Amino acid sequence: MYLPIQPVRGISTDCFQDLIISTMIYLGLPYQLTFSESMGFNFVQHDRNDLIGKCIVNNKYTSLDLLRGFHGVLLSKSTLQSSKEVYDNILNELRQDMPVIIYLSSYWNPWGNPHAYQTIDSAHFCLVSGIDKDHLMCVDPTFGKEMKSLPFKNFFEGNNGVCFTFKRVEPEIKNTKDVFLRVINNVISNNNYLALYDLANAIESQETLRHEFEGFHDFWASDFFQGIDTLLFSRLYFRKAIEFLSQIIDDDSLSVKMTQLISCAEQLSNGWEIVQKMIIRDYLDFELVRHNRSIRKMSNAIKKNAELEEQLVNELIEMKRLLI
Repeated sequence: MYLPIQPVRGISTDCFQDLIISTMIYLGLPYQLTFSESMGFNFVQHDRNDLIGKCIVNNKYTSLDLLRGFHGVLLSKSTLQSSKEVYDNILNELRQDMPVIIYLSSYWNPWGNPHAYQTIDSAHFCLVSGIDKDHLMCVDPTFGKEMKSLPFKNFFEGNNGVCFTFKRVEPEIKNTKDVFLRVINNVISNNNYLALYDLANAIESQETLRHEFEGFHDFWASDFFQGIDTLLFSRLYFRKAIEFLSQIIDDDSLSVKMTQLISCAEQLSNGWEIVQKMIIRDYLDFELVRHNRSIRKMSNAIKKNAELEEQLVNELIEMKRLLI
């Protein structure tokens, strides 16, 4: 019993979001609005000695109500008494050609992070797409494009009774302009672009950023990298949402403004990708002179992005006026 689901790794997505993307592509359905509401940002620093990563306030939000209401897929969480009940649920869903997202502790994940396997108990999710005599067949784009085999022992020990199931439903949101207004209002209300200048100034005041990565087994797990990575995720998937909406909104009066909006969103996502790559390069660079120079360049790039963020908000305010 096996469903032909291809693992799809998103850009700066978490493991759970990758599983949604992979499943929606398998179902032949769009998903773009599901990740359109993560544009909120703030920077709250109480003391100059605070780690910058601890001061960044943002998150990779998943709008499950838009997944259901607009894209027509209900993702339901079940917290069962045991992994045996989850197993029974998996069998039932696979018979209906639907995969199941399962919780799997990193301690029992044989293909996961080698630092965690049989060492660290932390949350992870993978997608069960099949079953054979001794294994669950899993999709886990975080750790590669090949199908993974999860021994039954690892599943029964590593699952805590939590699973998620997919179900096609009739979309409840019929008016595309209404959902566009919702996405716009979310950005206008939650995006404190002025705080990006505080972030840039905080970075510029540092001689080195190496202390931001201390205590983490990988630099990408640090609060600092995750904060910047979330800025890239949110801006990239906001752009994808706008591009998607532009294809389905049938209103010629919006075409010029929509083109301008997409262009601004594209510049912004590209700008945050540049900053992310700067961090990666900076982390690998041990030469102090070049390190200091890269910090200044990073700060200036963030200030440039702050200007684009302000431009984007103004474009959205104008678009809102046209939609109402």
